[in-house]
Amino acid sequence: MMSSTINGYVMIGVRNISLYLLILFDDRYYWCKLSTDAMT
Repeated sequence: MMSSTINGYVMIGVRNISLYLLILFDDRYYWCKLSTDAMT
């Protein structure tokens, strides 16, 4: 029982981290695009 609970928390954590990284990289891409557009 205990191990399944821990496994559930790990899965949620991994999902949250991947979502956070996705948002972070998307944000960085957006800002890079914005700055390059401003330069030209």
